[in-house]
Amino acid sequence: MKNRILTSVVIVVVLIGAFLSKMATPYFFDVIIGMLAVIAAGEVAKVLERDYKFNNVYLATAFVPCLYVGIALGIINSWRFDAYLLLILSLILFFSILCFISVFVFKTVTKREMDKYMFKGSVSKYAFRKTMNTLLVYLYPTMFFMSLWFANHIVELPTFSSSFNLSDLSVGFFVLLTIFLVSIITDTFAMLFGMLLKGPKLAPKISPKKTISGAIGGLLGGILIAFIVYAVLMTQDGFVTFVETANVYWWHILLLGLIGSIISQIGDLFASLIKRHARVKDYGTIFPGHGGVMDRVDGLIFNSVFVMIFMLLLV
Repeated sequence: MKNRILTSVVIVVVLIGAFLSKMATPYFFDVIIGMLAVIAAGEVAKVLERDYKFNNVYLATAFVPCLYVGIALGIINSWRFDAYLLLILSLILFFSILCFISVFVFKTVTKREMDKYMFKGSVSKYAFRKTMNTLLVYLYPTMFFMSLWFANHIVELPTFSSSFNLSDLSVGFFVLLTIFLVSIITDTFAMLFGMLLKGPKLAPKISPKKTISGAIGGLLGGILIAFIVYAVLMTQDGFVTFVETANVYWWHILLLGLIGSIISQIGDLFASLIKRHARVKDYGTIFPGHGGVMDRVDGLIFNSVFVMIFMLLLV
């Protein structure tokens, strides 16, 4: 418990520092997200291997910085979303071809892997399976982290900025704070309500400790923190202008908190399902008492996709 508390304090301090750094430059926050994404991709790749979904861990992690550099160039040059789509598809195709070819190039490694996983098919079939399994890691968790990069630059995206003509930091803070705090408070309230009220299990075969009472508590926490973030930022003129221009109403904030909390919990369960299949407790050990990166951001990255879609629908 001591390690868990100490780690939590360190994580909170780093997060506060990352948010404060946005007042100088958004790219420091990008780097932190990128580092977490690289580690998370490696964690998921290794857990999948435990479930005999053999993949190329090196390419799975190398895909992350390449995607980040492409997105950074797109943001700097004000790309439209179709350009990002082309970038993503091109990178996935390139890395998939590279993964497939590498199976034939590194014959010794391939032979050792096929023996390890007791694969009885041809090398070509193994190459295809390995490429498809590596593709899973490109999609999850990397594509989900991509939404965090976009969220960090939402006021710079042409679709958003052209509609509202805003560059105020408070709008960017609202998006990121909603993503992070709704997920964190949902998780915290779910744990507290679950411990206090107990009751029927939510999904005993996937995550035995989660309860229905905890899930409801998480929903209440998500809604509460969404309104708190909204109320605090309404003291900033730039955010007030955004609210008035975008016609943001109280029920928008309710939906952000409610659906964001639901999706965060779904993301948590999805990550738990992968671990359950692989018969592992945690994705990693980088955070003492908490597990790996994916054990901390599983719900957050799901919520980031929802919040980004929600905000862009305001356009």
